[in-house]
Amino acid sequence: MQCSLLHDLAPRAAKLWGDRPFLLRWLASGGLQPPISFAAFASWTELACAELRSLGVTRGTRVAVLAHACADSLALSLAVPAVGGILINLNWRHSEPTLRSLIASMDCELLVISRGLAELGRRLGAVGSVRALLMLEGCEAEPGVQSVREHAFSCDPALRRDGGGAAAEADGAPSSHQPSARGGAAPSDVAVVMFTSGTSSLPKAVPLTHCALLWSCAAKEAAEADVLGLVSPGLALQRGEASGMEAHRGTLAFLPTFHVIGFTNNFLFNLHAGVPCLLHCDAPTVPVTGRLILRACAELRPSIVDTVPALLEALVPLTAEECAPLAECAAVLYGGSSLAEHTAVSLREGGVRLCSQYGQTELGGMAMLGHPSAPHGA
Repeated sequence: MQCSLLHDLAPRAAKLWGDRPFLLRWLASGGLQPPISFAAFASWTELACAELRSLGVTRGTRVAVLAHACADSLALSLAVPAVGGILINLNWRHSEPTLRSLIASMDCELLVISRGLAELGRRLGAVGSVRALLMLEGCEAEPGVQSVREHAFSCDPALRRDGGGAAAEADGAPSSHQPSARGGAAPSDVAVVMFTSGTSSLPKAVPLTHCALLWSCAAKEAAEADVLGLVSPGLALQRGEASGMEAHRGTLAFLPTFHVIGFTNNFLFNLHAGVPCLLHCDAPTVPVTGRLILRACAELRPSIVDTVPALLEALVPLTAEECAPLAECAAVLYGGSSLAEHTAVSLREGGVRLCSQYGQTELGGMAMLGHPSAPHGA
């Protein structure tokens, strides 16, 4: 049972893995929050589809997302292509003039804003063809100019003004978990537009198709099995083997979803493979550091940590005891730049399995994975 369209991932995962945990929401100040199951997430995605249709999103509508990764933004990421729209993932680290230029050039009609970004989002909502703002997670309460163009939305029953409504089903037995609507999409159609970093010029728009993103998920799944011996539940099912559910404890990246590795390797892949996705839920107020990742690893015990060299380099020196949470992982993946020699030596001495990875925005995710036995995991 393989998917050919991005938005078929959630209903497929709901059928295969049902009430097993999918989104593990972690707060630096409050620890692990109640998880969202595969089945519940499929229901949340259906709710997001209904909300988008009510706002007039149809085939070809460009929906820009300015959001920290949260359950609502992830559900909407699948709902947009499900109703025929194109998801435009904006980088909130870009300057306001750059974001204005990108929104106008992409002819976006709807702007989705998450908690912590309301003030910026309201200013950007006056750009070009934007006709409505969708405010997630209760961020409509943040300071700013309120208007009739703003629509508050959350899939979470605790945040919904209607007392839960259909969202309440997410914690019970959802419906048939059929795809909400295929939106007339074909596998070769553009599902998502990401942007390059724009360090030397205006960020370049990179259109990614359904089939390219799904290929990337399957390639990562195969690479983890071949290089690391880590078989996902999805691959175990495909091979007719015993479930890999207990072996694969999920991925921890804490990368934003405007980053292709954060979007593909720590969200789409997880739905495809049937493994938990770990979310840093207070990202709007708590910056990601190496120590934060180390602490999250100790509490959440993921199989894979996906990060960048700068965060690893900030950790050393580490004692063997401090290294233990990373050493318990099947691998720590890093990419984007080279890793300092002293950091690689220190982490390896602590028992950490390092693997370099290579990916590009244009490729939709990871393309190559190094071996932990090679120098620096290259």
